[in-house]
Amino acid sequence: MHDTPQIVFRPAVSGDAKRLATFQINAWKEHYASFLPCWTLDQVSVEDRTEAWRMILRNPARHADTEVHLAEVQGRIAGFGAVGRQRSERLSALGYGGDVSAIYVDSDFQARGLGRRI
Repeated sequence: MHDTPQIVFRPAVSGDAKRLATFQINAWKEHYASFLPCWTLDQVSVEDRTEAWRMILRNPARHADTEVHLAEVQGRIAGFGAVGRQRSERLSALGYGGDVSAIYVDSDFQARGLGRRI
């Protein structure tokens, strides 16, 4: 019988920006390569994405009050999600107050309900 490692859920902090960027870019390359031109993914840099995440995490109010939550297994990001206030007036009028702007789960942890828990 194998032990299943414990999944730790926590809010992301600005110190997680580079790990988030690397995780996100790897997910893009794994999942979007079949329908995006390769040059699109090749232009994305860890440095640019790190700075983007750093800005979001340092000042969520300037980025639709975005909250980012990590799921980690033994210190490794297994997935993350980002949610903020609704940016669409039409959807807000229909009662949708929030907006999920990102949700990614590492392929090693998919089909286990992790995305739903994030």
